Amino acid sequence: MRTAVLADIHGNLAALEAVLADIQTEGISDIVSLGDNIGYGPDPEEVMQELIKLQVISIQGNHEYALCNSKYYLRMNPDSKKSLDMTRAMLSEESLLYIPEFLPMINHHGARLVHGCPPKSQTAYILSPSNKMLAKLFASFPEKICFYGHTHTMNFFEEGKDTVLGQDIFPATLYLKSGRKYLIDELKKNIGSENYLSVVEQLQNANLEEITKQTHKQMASDVNSEKDGDHLYTFLKDKYKFD
Repeated sequence: MRTAVLADIHGNLAALEAVLADIQTEGISDIVSLGDNIGYGPDPEEVMQELIKLQVISIQGNHEYALCNSKYYLRMNPDSKKSLDMTRAMLSEESLLYIPEFLPMINHHGARLVHGCPPKSQTAYILSPSNKMLAKLFASFPEKICFYGHTHTMNFFEEGKDTVLGQDIFPATLYLKSGRKYLIDELKKNIGSENYLSVVEQLQNANLEEITKQTHKQMASDVNSEKDGDHLYTFLKDKYKFD
C-alpha cells in the first residue's frame, strides 16, 4: 500500500494541483490530509471541492477547528481571524457542512494522523522538542508512526535518537526500522514555487530496489541508508507556477 500524506494546503490550489499531478504519476490512490486545508490561501472552496471529489481523508487542523469553535477562533491572532473570516465567506454550504465532520485524530493503515501534536491536539506545536519532551510524545501513542503538520517545516524524529539527529529532513528516502516509533512532520509547504509531497509504503513482501526506483524523483541523499526497516518513507519536491 502506498499512501500520499499532505498537510497545511491552506487554500493554495496551484500547489495542490502540482502535488496531485505527481501523485497520479506515481500511481497512488490512497491520499490523506493532516488538516489546515483552508485559511490564508485564495482558493479554499476549490481546494475543498478537489479533496471531496478525490475522497481524500482529512483530519481537523486548527483552522478547521476555529471555523467550528468560536472560543478558539477568538484566541487566534488578528491576521488569522481576518483570513478565516474571508475563507468562511468563500466556502460553499457543502464545504461548511463537510468540514465539521473532520476528526482531530484518526488511525490510517496503522499510522496515527494528527494536525498539531499527539495524542490528538489540533493546536499544539512541536517546535525544537527536547529529548525529554520527545520521550513523552512517543509514549502518548501506540502506533509505529505518527504524522503531524502545523509547523510548516520538515521534521523527522526517531524514537531513541537525539533531537539534533531528527530535525530538518530534506527530500530523501528513509527506511523506518522495525521496533522503533517515528514522529514525522508532514509538509505541503509553499516555498517560492516549490511544494512537497511525502509517500509512505509498507515494505512487507516488496522489492526494495524496485520501490526505490519508482519513487526516486528529485530526492536528495539517503538520510537513513539502513534497509532493514518495514516501511519506506519518501519526501518528494514539486514545482508549480504562481502569480
